Amino acid sequence: MRFLSLLTMVIVVAAAPAGAQVVRDKNGSFFDIAARRDALKAATAPRVRAAIEALAPCSAQAPPTPPQGRMLVPMYYLEGNHGPVNPAFAPAEAPYAAMERAVATAATRHVATGDRSEAECVLRMLGAWSDVGALLDYARKESAQAWFTVEWAAGSAALALSVARTAPALDEARLGSVAAWLVKVAEYQLSQVSRTPTDTTNRNNHAYWRGLMATSVGVVARNDALFRLGLQTFADAVGELDEQGAWPLEMARHERALHYQSFALGPLILIAELASRQGIDLYALQARGRSIHDAVRFLVGAIADPSIVARYTPEAQYLEYLKPGSGEHAWAEFYARRYPQASAWALLSAPLFNRRLGGGATVYAAPLH
Repeated sequence: MRFLSLLTMVIVVAAAPAGAQVVRDKNGSFFDIAARRDALKAATAPRVRAAIEALAPCSAQAPPTPPQGRMLVPMYYLEGNHGPVNPAFAPAEAPYAAMERAVATAATRHVATGDRSEAECVLRMLGAWSDVGALLDYARKESAQAWFTVEWAAGSAALALSVARTAPALDEARLGSVAAWLVKVAEYQLSQVSRTPTDTTNRNNHAYWRGLMATSVGVVARNDALFRLGLQTFADAVGELDEQGAWPLEMARHERALHYQSFALGPLILIAELASRQGIDLYALQARGRSIHDAVRFLVGAIADPSIVARYTPEAQYLEYLKPGSGEHAWAEFYARRYPQASAWALLSAPLFNRRLGGGATVYAAPLH
């Protein structure tokens, strides 16, 4: 194996005993929901208050209707892995994006307000998708973008469910059926992973998003195999970092190199947060002398000093994702909470919401005063 096994790394750097890589608490989610809700009652920070006020109640939203028929999603780029975006992508992806946004918003409102109906709404929306077997009618060879879409949609659904399921007196049978559907979706998606060494989706951000899908579904369904796969993905990702803290495959995305460095960090930080709630410290994990902290430092440093990324690619970088309030850096809320002196604070200026990273990161993790 190219890198140390996950078991070895977790034992060495986190002192976890053999066999500890299991789901200990299916209600663990990716942060302490009860404690955060209680703390939010006294929140005075303008960013946090604005984030809460921006959340529309579930009752005011049209439920996201699961698409019918075969999943066929055009590729995001017109050609290759960068450049002009395919205008046919957004309409095809819209139903899945709507589901991700709806369940993430309801989950966030449940945390912010304690309103049990928001948790019921998450379960009801996901139940409608599970009832029709959504996210299962596709083939990677026929539509690779559909395959990518499922990793995002299933991960979003599982993260929202991990928040909603902590509400009291929810229908346990319904929770079980939705969790079982998510396991089926995750296992089918993972069954189409190529074992070809040259397939970059085995080692780039898509592998990391699959890892988040596996970890989050593993937690809500108490599926240790999926949970461990997500932890292994994190270990592999750290092992892919170069001496500067960059992911070479993301640096190969030309004008989108820095965008993809951040895009890769998102799922990995959430995997670390999920693991932490199960007693595993992935932030301490190292491979070849590097850790996830090196990836964060590289990103923030290269945003401030373009010459850093110029060593990898000559193109001027795409910077739309740096606009205040862009959900691109939602992961930084969780990272900065753990590491108050970290350079990631430079990424936080407005309320952040990312439908693929659990929803309202500012509500979940930002300083309250």
